[in-house]
Amino acid sequence: MTLKTPLTSFGIHQCTITDPVTKEMSTMKVVGSAAYDASQAPVPLYGGSMAFPQDVQHGVAASTINLTVKQYDAKIMEYFTPYSAGGIVENISGDALGAVSGLENVVGTSFVDATTGVASVAVTLGVNPVYGRYIMEAITETTVDVYIDNDIDGITIINSNLKITATPITIPGTDGTVAESASGVTFTGGAGAIALVVGDKAAMNVIPTNAYNFSSKFGVSGEYFKEFELVVLGEKVRGNIYSATRYYRVVANGVPINNPEKDWATFDVTLTALYSTSQNAVGVTSLAEIRSAG
Repeated sequence: MTLKTPLTSFGIHQCTITDPVTKEMSTMKVVGSAAYDASQAPVPLYGGSMAFPQDVQHGVAASTINLTVKQYDAKIMEYFTPYSAGGIVENISGDALGAVSGLENVVGTSFVDATTGVASVAVTLGVNPVYGRYIMEAITETTVDVYIDNDIDGITIINSNLKITATPITIPGTDGTVAESASGVTFTGGAGAIALVVGDKAAMNVIPTNAYNFSSKFGVSGEYFKEFELVVLGEKVRGNIYSATRYYRVVANGVPINNPEKDWATFDVTLTALYSTSQNAVGVTSLAEIRSAG
């Protein structure tokens, strides 16, 4: 009888998360490594003059999975960061024309007003708006200056306060509209005469044309970590050897948000693999060599 070819495991292909209740699956393809630590610290027994242990037992197991991930997706944030209902907003179809959201008063109350202030802000028809968070300030009762928090799309910044309006724009009354050319958005005035309070400010978020977007709040009161099942699949070796490890119950402990200089954002997360009473195990690892029939 000849020795069979050793089964080997090489690299990592992907990780798959499965919700234990809904059984919905989501995948992580841009992953760096996954390493499970099942080590148990030895507890030796010493006694008398003997310098060597008489016996040894083992303490608690670490049961941690050290995972390196190189992508930020909605499902990763749902399971790897504390979960709160409504904390993740996912727009599967995106915004074909771009979008304005979150228009609100931030200083005073006169700016956003359906009668005497700005009733609404929308993307200017036929224009791709400029990404960013905007602050609008009332300069007079009817005119406003506009500021943006970034220049990533090459928008012209007028001064160190990040103003983009060379001259204030006039908000028309009786539901009139005015386009702000730098940002690519249009302001609609209130139904009556405009009567802003000088110094009052409002804020809004603008996103350009996109096919998909999501947002994830963190640090929300009452949030908790969701449990999930995790499968780590190795690369296929020589076209016919498969390797996979399935962890039945896993809980994360949070995800760092990294912005490294001139490098891809990568985060290392430590997961805890829990014992499953239904499986009577923490997980299972498997390797298989697939052979052709005949």
